[in-house]
Amino acid sequence: MAKAKHDILVFNSCPIESVIAFDELLPEICFTTASSIDEVSHLCQALEKPPTAILFNSGTSINETLSSLESLKSLFPDVSEILLFTPQEYTSNRADFMKAGFCEIIFTPTDPEYIVLKIQKICARVEKIKKLEKKSKNAAAAAMSAIQDTADQASVIHFFQETINCNSMQDLTDLIVKTAKVFELECTVQVRTPWHNFLGYSIEAPEEIQLQMFDSLKDMGRIYQIGQKLILNFEEITQIITNMPIEDEEKCGRLRDNLALILDNAIVRMKSLHMVEELKKILAETNAAISKFQVSQKSIQNTNVKIIDSMIEEMQNNVSAYGLSEQQENSLLHLVENYSDKFFETYDGVMQADQEMSYIVSKLDGSINRFVPGQHSNEA
Repeated sequence: MAKAKHDILVFNSCPIESVIAFDELLPEICFTTASSIDEVSHLCQALEKPPTAILFNSGTSINETLSSLESLKSLFPDVSEILLFTPQEYTSNRADFMKAGFCEIIFTPTDPEYIVLKIQKICARVEKIKKLEKKSKNAAAAAMSAIQDTADQASVIHFFQETINCNSMQDLTDLIVKTAKVFELECTVQVRTPWHNFLGYSIEAPEEIQLQMFDSLKDMGRIYQIGQKLILNFEEITQIITNMPIEDEEKCGRLRDNLALILDNAIVRMKSLHMVEELKKILAETNAAISKFQVSQKSIQNTNVKIIDSMIEEMQNNVSAYGLSEQQENSLLHLVENYSDKFFETYDGVMQADQEMSYIVSKLDGSINRFVPGQHSNEA
């Protein structure tokens, strides 16, 4: 008889008449049943591996249910799929059950087909997670085997560390070339940005026709090799190696893996430098807009001052022609002066807000400079 793909623990803390016959609903799954925490504890020691999931068939109070759940979680810390079957009278406690750690809540009695569907979904979910974990472990193992040679491993790690000190795209380009030299490889590297293409080379400067080749090479695939020539295309970075040691197949494969790891890391640093560059451009544009606003506001203020001064002067010179008494004249002039003062108070408030915005922009600029010191906009 074939061994069941999934082992599920059924914990029954309810009256015998309320027990769900899971093994009859899903005969292809191996169900192990326990009716007390002590029994579960003994099973835990006997099991070769943790169960795929735990089905908690509860008919007790919410406090007893939650207490039993904590015991189950302590016995099986690696099991995250714990499904609760509980009577309809506990519907209002759904949030408490979910918060405690149950992955699903099914209120009984319910349709057997619905129960089957839920259990199948849980098994499928666990199986998918296991596949992803296995894939992740395989990827990690492949990465470690790629740098198993001590010298190569040290060079790759050194590159990872040095990328932090790259404050420009050209620094990053030169570091890629320098690391290839450590592997005794001759190469040309192109790093592409929206504002400039950066070039690095280990032997001699490439000719114009060779530079034009980068446009066609970047569409040849991620890793492409013809004889001793290896072409690596990682997003905006293209590296051409001209002297791969094809006589040593194992070393050649190890170098390809190491170079791929290096360019993967270089892409991460490149994106962070690009982000800083874009932020600095935004800050420069913001500063320019603030400066323009300040000049405009100053000009408007000067114009308004002249207008108000002219108005007051004209009123003082001509107010007698209006036939007003001295008291009325003084009141009118005082009213105009009051509104002039209010106008300038409002203007001062606008300028204060403008100064605060300038302060915020300067703080952001300082933060970016601390993140990547020496980085300048429109790097060439």
